Amino acid sequence: AMDRLASVRGSNTPAVIVVVYGNRAYEKSLMELDYWAIQQGFKVIAGATFIGEHSYSTEKYPVAARRPDERDLAVAADFGKQISDKIASATEPEKLYAVDVRKIRRPRQPFFPLFRFLRKVIALRKSGVPLPRTPWVEDESLCTHCGACAKMCPVSAIAKGDELNTDAERCIKCCACVKGCPQKARVYDTPFAVLLSQCFVKQKDPCTLV
Repeated sequence: AMDRLASVRGSNTPAVIVVVYGNRAYEKSLMELDYWAIQQGFKVIAGATFIGEHSYSTEKYPVAARRPDERDLAVAADFGKQISDKIASATEPEKLYAVDVRKIRRPRQPFFPLFRFLRKVIALRKSGVPLPRTPWVEDESLCTHCGACAKMCPVSAIAKGDELNTDAERCIKCCACVKGCPQKARVYDTPFAVLLSQCFVKQKDPCTLV
């Protein structure tokens, strides 16, 4: 992602940075994005962390299913208003102050579900069970070769006309092809989906900083 953003530059330009994660954790991504923005000449005046349906989420194993929901969108709208007010109230560019994204409130994470998740992940890795490297077409009769998956793949891991195959070297397992396939022909059954669904049931809240 950072390679694709390398050509985006500012000149002390106000910027708002936002990360979206699937209800598990966003780790250090907001701070990494903040560092990138500053290096590229931007002044970060606001930041936020929002929850979206996890890439691995399915009907059988939901992970933050149907997020963002109405409440998330209301928080986003209020976030936008706060940013607008902040810009409007700054009498000159120098007074449009930057924020320290390290101060953003972290969502609460119950200890035992997290511990259970980490323990199961370790056990899964030690078991030697092969994990799927890419999404695949389970029932080839469902695929109409419409090319939708090839069009929506952000890393060109699927070629138009060869939709039954996925380049494992390129695939980042974002599952855009799975969620966007109009025929529901593509699947990505990973044991991590089961663990995420079982261990992160409690829904986290979006957090903002202006």
